[in-house]
Amino acid sequence: MSTVGERVKEERKRLGLSQAELAQACGFNTRAVKAAEGNENWPSGPLLAGMLRMGMDVVYLLSGDRNTALGPAELTLLTAWRNAEEPVRQMVMAMLGGIGLPAAAPPAQQQTGGAIKARRIGQANSGPVVQTGTTVNMGNKAKKSKG
Repeated sequence: MSTVGERVKEERKRLGLSQAELAQACGFNTRAVKAAEGNENWPSGPLLAGMLRMGMDVVYLLSGDRNTALGPAELTLLTAWRNAEEPVRQMVMAMLGGIGLPAAAPPAQQQTGGAIKARRIGQANSGPVVQTGTTVNMGNKAKKSKG
């Protein structure tokens, strides 16, 4: 089984952070992260709280057990969701079948997401949209055959 320090390093690398970047994001100096990774000291409560805010799996750091309820793809998706800005989140929810965000999220004003050309999604709009004199193309028109 790996040590707490090895798991701290593994999680830091999973997030693509250097020791200095992690330390700064958590409000600590680099020495605190080096000490944790080197098994000189266990991470303090405030350092663990900062690591949690950065997306580290703190239960895994301390116990060595991953949350088995989420697979690798789900963990990647969750990390991307946590790093996404609100317009991107609205677009993702729209693509998932019009599922709205929980009521706790502040109501969005008109927000427009850019086109996702690889999937031919187009735009996602939320909130009241008033566009007088605008034509909306919902797809290609079928050509009429001359018969």
